[in-house]
Amino acid sequence: MSLPEILDNYKDAFEGTLWEMEVVEVKLQLKWEVCSRSLKICPGLYTIRPKVEAELERLVNLGASEPVTPREQAIPIIPVLKTDGTVRICGDFKLAVQPALTYDQYPLPLIEDVFSDLERGKKF
Repeated sequence: MSLPEILDNYKDAFEGTLWEMEVVEVKLQLKWEVCSRSLKICPGLYTIRPKVEAELERLVNLGASEPVTPREQAIPIIPVLKTDGTVRICGDFKLAVQPALTYDQYPLPLIEDVFSDLERGKKF
């Protein structure tokens, strides 16, 4: 398939609107002592500040984001300038979410445990 055929077959994926994902449910286990802390606002690039404000306004109008006061818990943003001159808003989750997550110790088995189980086997 050529690129124009792919773009024509899947034009709804490339029309520039946001989709809502309703199928997947994600549950994050958070540590309460970390959740309530507030983060300092990172200084932005002042040359692209009007573009950042315009993009935030666009995301609010689309329903993808909502305005919050500085005292509410919010994720710091990192504005990324795209090649076409617009701005992509990225969340800095390493400061706010990752320290608050609780992890399973070993969600996957250790390779040593797998080898130990296999050495007793007679058929592979």
